[in-house]
Amino acid sequence: HHKQGNSCKASGGVAAAPAPPPPAKATSRCACENPGHSTFRECTQARACACNGMARLGHGSRWSRWKSVKGSIDCSNSNFGGDPAPGQAKECVCQRAIASGQWTTLYTKGSFSPNVASPQDDFDHKIEDSAASDGSVIIRRECTNCRADHKDIYLKMKNSKIWPSPYQALLVTWADTNSGRGTPKGFKTNFNLYSSLDDAENDRNPWGFCNGGDPNVAFPRDCGPKGAVGGQWNSLTRGGQPNWRISVYKKVAGPKAKCDDPDNKPYSLSGCEPIICKAGDTTGYDIEADQLNVAITEFPILNIRCAHEYDGSGTAHCKVQSDGEAKVEFQSKCSPGKCMPPTAKKGYVKISGEATMKDFKMVGECERGYHGKARVVKCKSPNKPYKLRGCYKR
Repeated sequence: HHKQGNSCKASGGVAAAPAPPPPAKATSRCACENPGHSTFRECTQARACACNGMARLGHGSRWSRWKSVKGSIDCSNSNFGGDPAPGQAKECVCQRAIASGQWTTLYTKGSFSPNVASPQDDFDHKIEDSAASDGSVIIRRECTNCRADHKDIYLKMKNSKIWPSPYQALLVTWADTNSGRGTPKGFKTNFNLYSSLDDAENDRNPWGFCNGGDPNVAFPRDCGPKGAVGGQWNSLTRGGQPNWRISVYKKVAGPKAKCDDPDNKPYSLSGCEPIICKAGDTTGYDIEADQLNVAITEFPILNIRCAHEYDGSGTAHCKVQSDGEAKVEFQSKCSPGKCMPPTAKKGYVKISGEATMKDFKMVGECERGYHGKARVVKCKSPNKPYKLRGCYKR
């Protein structure tokens, strides 16, 4: 790709060079600039374009330049440098980055070749070793004789430890349930099912139904894109589908920098991703652990409120440990809130007990000359007085 006398230049060396077009791959609509408009009635999607790759705005042969997107972008003229087709409702399309990874076969049955039957320890270890930088793992099951929407299924696990043994969950009895043969624990929170690798990597179009807990009926029991679908499961001992393969996906390092167009254009850089910070115990803070499992570049997170019945405030920082792991640390602490004594205690004596809101348990007695049964009522917020009730003057 190199012409005599030309060379790649760093992206800082060419001020106005446009972003290079994405690699050849099918492009799909991700959003509509003006959903349902009379000039483009068939474009009815929302305005938010979910894309990890390159996106552009336009219609027909009139388009904006490609723009690099990671996550989501509003499909509007202002976000794409102006209106490429005045008077015409437009669409946004996304050309997603080509997946950079490899599949490792864990287990096969029937016609798939070569035949692989990883023992449980090896099976579980390979899944753990394939975790992405954010801890997630993608499992694929291919099934020759399954119906169309079950021939290729992608399971995305939040991390490799959501089950004590993925081998048991995928090959023996699919997914623990909260009660009997119901919805598996962690469905939609710790794992989801998808119909393509692209959907799994971008958390788009997750399946809507899943069940589990039927002894020796393994993955995916009756789980389906929209509702229950029976007879598509695999099993080592109860029959089920005869020809299937289970594999795990592992991302590999991105390609080295190169320039596709050496005519004084910048070379592209890829393969490096921000370290994902791992949240620890968030007890006492008004924030979920998932909200802290983000790239180190998004820290610090300021002014985190304390949870109900806790006092103080917090600022979360991400610190890289000696082992290379990045963990969340709070600069200040949210401590259990405490109820304070009221200024007026007339009629009440012998008030004692635990005054922290989390474990509040206080008692008292009516003073001589008062009757009734003394009650100590917990305060509604930290550092506010508890209330004394139940004693009346004779």
